[in-house]
Amino acid sequence: MTDRTPLDALTSDQLDALYDERDRLGYEVQQWKSTYGEHALRDTLARLHGAEAAVDRVRAMHKPRTERHGSGCVQCGIVWPCPTSRALDEPEA
Repeated sequence: MTDRTPLDALTSDQLDALYDERDRLGYEVQQWKSTYGEHALRDTLARLHGAEAAVDRVRAMHKPRTERHGSGCVQCGIVWPCPTSRALDEPEA
């Protein structure tokens, strides 16, 4: 669960910022489509979704043992956090 502001609690400035961001992203998508074509956009989005699904599968395999927190990774047995989970969670260098 994320820490989101409920819709009815948004100020008009926050709502304006959301609309501005939506418009900016829509413009960027249109620019991308006109530069690379709609098929390239669909292919890129499909690859992105496939990559996200692969990361989710790896995260599901590499998790701490629940019976003794800190005892190791379920998949590789290395002390938690294992190198795989750290590689997924650390920002790019």
